[in-house]
Amino acid sequence: MKQTILFLSIILSTAPLLAYDKPAYRLFKGDGTTADYRGMVTALTGNNIILFGEQHGNPIAHWLEYELARDLFALCSAGEKEFIMGGEFFDADTQHVINEFLQGHISSRSFEQEARPWSNYRRDYRPLLEFAGTGNIPFIATNVPKRYASMVFNKGLDSLNGLSLSAKKFIAPLPVEYDPSLKSYRDIQSRIPSHVPGHSTGNLAAAQAIRDATMAHFIITNLKSGGLFFHINGSYHSINREGIIWHLLRQKNGLRIGTIATVSQKDVTQLREESKGIADYILAVPASMPAGQ
Repeated sequence: MKQTILFLSIILSTAPLLAYDKPAYRLFKGDGTTADYRGMVTALTGNNIILFGEQHGNPIAHWLEYELARDLFALCSAGEKEFIMGGEFFDADTQHVINEFLQGHISSRSFEQEARPWSNYRRDYRPLLEFAGTGNIPFIATNVPKRYASMVFNKGLDSLNGLSLSAKKFIAPLPVEYDPSLKSYRDIQSRIPSHVPGHSTGNLAAAQAIRDATMAHFIITNLKSGGLFFHINGSYHSINREGIIWHLLRQKNGLRIGTIATVSQKDVTQLREESKGIADYILAVPASMPAGQ
């Protein structure tokens, strides 16, 4: 009896320290007010393009991408609207391999050997690709091949001019517009240590710009009239309507672009002030959530 009383007293004394609810995520509108999933899906379907900005290792972001892809596809199918998917996590020069896999010509093993998927592909991106296959949905590899981004980092954007015509097919048309004064590029350039090559030249930001421009190029190239392109990329490529969006709007005026950004917070019950306005919808996930490997 004494042990029971002691146990109860411990529970009661620590109760104020315990969270009664541990949400895995919260959705917010850009102004910081709470949003519901159904309302977000309905609002997003009115766009030409949706950019889902993820944290690459966050399991909740990947789960929500998959659920959102399924629901957007269902709505587009009901409205006879073409649905297209694409992602940063495949380089543009692997498009033929993706097509062969989706069409059932090659095995999953062969695909993984040749498509150079990211290390978390099986857990986080394979479900999306397999869904595209079952729904006969085009899936577009949008990112610039890593070797060309490395060229830009080491030698600058002008180094791309010397590539062959066949190589340039996998890059945004040259010369690429680049505004180093954009906040996203200023911020990324400030992250590079001063002793690293490319620090003083601004090449890190330029390498980011060639990725943004190339993703925008392949989104525009594959966007169908009246269709919806659902694209997945790191949040930094689309927050504050810069990055990919800056390049999209220079390629085609009047696009309706919906955005989602993922942020990590200790407390997800309210959106942090600095995250307000970075996207149309913000997915807040607990900072304590394991990123996975």
